[in-house]
Amino acid sequence: MKGRMKRVMAVAMSLAMVAALTACGGGADKEQEPELETAHIDIKADKGWTKDSTPAIVHIKSADGDDRKDADKVDFYHAVAPSEDNIGSYEVELEVGSYEVKVISPVNSDGSAYELFETEDAKTLEVKDIDEKGGNSIDMEMKLIPADKVTDEMLTAIVKDTKDAIAKGDESLKGDNGKAVLEVLDKNIEANPNAEGAKDESDKAKDDAKVDEAPVETPADKPADKPSADKPANNGNGNGGNASGNGGDGGSSNHGGNSSASKPSAPSHTHSWKDHTATKQVWVSNIVPVYENQQVQVGTKKVSEGFFWHCNCGAVIPKGQDADHAFNHIANNEPDNGYVKEHFHEEPVYETKRVQVGTRDDGHYETQTYVDYKYCDCGATK
Repeated sequence: MKGRMKRVMAVAMSLAMVAALTACGGGADKEQEPELETAHIDIKADKGWTKDSTPAIVHIKSADGDDRKDADKVDFYHAVAPSEDNIGSYEVELEVGSYEVKVISPVNSDGSAYELFETEDAKTLEVKDIDEKGGNSIDMEMKLIPADKVTDEMLTAIVKDTKDAIAKGDESLKGDNGKAVLEVLDKNIEANPNAEGAKDESDKAKDDAKVDEAPVETPADKPADKPSADKPANNGNGNGGNASGNGGDGGSSNHGGNSSASKPSAPSHTHSWKDHTATKQVWVSNIVPVYENQQVQVGTKKVSEGFFWHCNCGAVIPKGQDADHAFNHIANNEPDNGYVKEHFHEEPVYETKRVQVGTRDDGHYETQTYVDYKYCDCGATK
């Protein structure tokens, strides 16, 4: 009987130790957080894409067939400004897998936009478990459409797409960042000669876009250790909810009190933004007048045309040619009286004067430094 009791107690203690070890994280089925890999998205325009343009907005979405839970799937937008004229890039931390990437066209300061060359449909980004330079990358190319060829319908579509992107955007499209994108978009659309309905759509977007909502989390933003729906959260004592920690026979053994499972989960990463600067050549205007010597009318003068005979019959005849006229009056027993008068006309008087005929810009270029974007040491930019 005593031997049987000892065996029962031994089995019970073994089961208790297994349960405690499992609660402490010793179980083989503990869910492991997936590691993230750096992906590179490079955007290149043939010309025209500068700091005065709107950013290219990248849409990154888990590819069709992704079997992860909906909460773990990726679907967000990020604004990419050119770090130098016509070139912009974005590094993003993603889990290994397939992703669809699309781009919303920028609008330049003159109202021109872009054909998303070979990117009208989503391109596939394959993220693999590699650390090689240049790995996990895709190129997105854009071809300039001149402003007069960009239709009102194209601009309206860009405004609507941008508004939708802000609703599902990361922090590069929220708050002041999102408002700045909409302001530049509105200004650049105003410069397009074909914009009509797009102007109204842009005004509505500035009022309706969800810039003040919380940004969508990217995989790098999400906490590293989240309790799942089928796994209870750790309560801090490491024993799966048994706060007493007794070994089962009155002993003081606590199998989870000091285990690694009792440590708090690591906090999510907080970006520390730094200014990235670049230089540009800026034209500083100096408008000066242009003068020429010209003949300018300063008045008029009287010029004599000679003396004329004014006959009493009304005829006016140059003096010296009036004798025959007077003889005819005498021959017909008519009076030949009249009077002589000098005739004049006005002629303009000109002088040579120096007058302004226009202006010219005698300005010059200056090198200026500006902040083109902000970056965090983790690789994020805005």
